[in-house]
Amino acid sequence: GAVLGYCWKRFFEAADANPCQPLDTRRQTARPGEGCAFLLLERLSSGQRCAGIIEAVHMGRVGRTAPPIPAERLLVLGADGHRRCAGAYARLVPPGSTVTSFGHLWGSFPTATAFDAAAAAVLLQSGQMPAPPPGYVHPETWRAPVAGESLPAAGIGLLRISAGDVFFGEA
Repeated sequence: GAVLGYCWKRFFEAADANPCQPLDTRRQTARPGEGCAFLLLERLSSGQRCAGIIEAVHMGRVGRTAPPIPAERLLVLGADGHRRCAGAYARLVPPGSTVTSFGHLWGSFPTATAFDAAAAAVLLQSGQMPAPPPGYVHPETWRAPVAGESLPAAGIGLLRISAGDVFFGEA
């Protein structure tokens, strides 16, 4: 009980009573989540269908290196309601980018990026933009996705930033 209470205070601070708003840099709205995902990654055979292709993976620390973030893709941010991380997204994501997050659906936990990748594969198959998160709050320089609009031809990029300013991005 004492360890769980410490972890709750340490990682989730005094979360608002409002629902998770993953891109809101003003408030702490993170909710704990848990889960695991398994993604099958394999080389394609001739004629084989796939849900998506990972073109590149980038890792680093915010401030030392900048992840390459192409503004012409839909960006799925690993934002999950932690105010401290949301500020790093606001500094890194280029103005004009179309941005969404699914953190309000599965909460905050270390392997949530795998869930983001699975959601991106579903979006690629549908070819359509997702609805923005409820109460979508984001920097005014970003563009909210319009549900049902066609995905950009450049595809989808994923970006996750930890509380320690470590980033992980897939294109």
